[in-house]
Amino acid sequence: MIIQSHNIGIQTNAIDSTFRSARIVYYDFLASFLLYELLEKHLKIAKKQMDFLAGFALRDGDEVAFEMMKKEIEQKDIEDILNEYTRLFSMPNSPVSLYLSSWLEECNGGESLVMVRNMLKDQALILSRAISCENEDHLGILCLFMKQLLEQAKEEEAREVFNKTIAKIWEKIVFGLRAEKGFYSYFGIVMESFFSLETSLMS
Repeated sequence: MIIQSHNIGIQTNAIDSTFRSARIVYYDFLASFLLYELLEKHLKIAKKQMDFLAGFALRDGDEVAFEMMKKEIEQKDIEDILNEYTRLFSMPNSPVSLYLSSWLEECNGGESLVMVRNMLKDQALILSRAISCENEDHLGILCLFMKQLLEQAKEEEAREVFNKTIAKIWEKIVFGLRAEKGFYSYFGIVMESFFSLETSLMS
């Protein structure tokens, strides 16, 4: 099976979505803005996801954060968002790293990457390079991994993946985004709320 983003559509009966379905949409939404290759492709569906997820706001202020993200997208060209992404995450001197191995081993492509690849192999999953050329220990890829496991109702496997990967780095990434302005400052608010919930669920 190939890991990919399915662009979950928001149907008129979305209000009847289960809690697990909302988690799946959250992971898909996060991946869309954590992977450069998905940003432009998923912009329209991401706006619909924001409207949907605002109905599942997890903390006070999340609805405002979703509205501010939509406002940023409407007022800025997609190139501005892509440039913000590049400055934050992709340059040699970028303030925030999205790689597990970078945080745990202070390098890219360390043992953490090997661990994630083995986890994917254990689940008979491979990363489609048509989706992203990032290493498998990139937070965006980990979000797609979690989405895939939840879609298959593999809660225990998802718990293991989350606790061994995302749980170890999300607070550091959110901390880095707090100092920023613009789209990703609001994105960080939503990410913090969701991963805080996931941490409580997965503990």
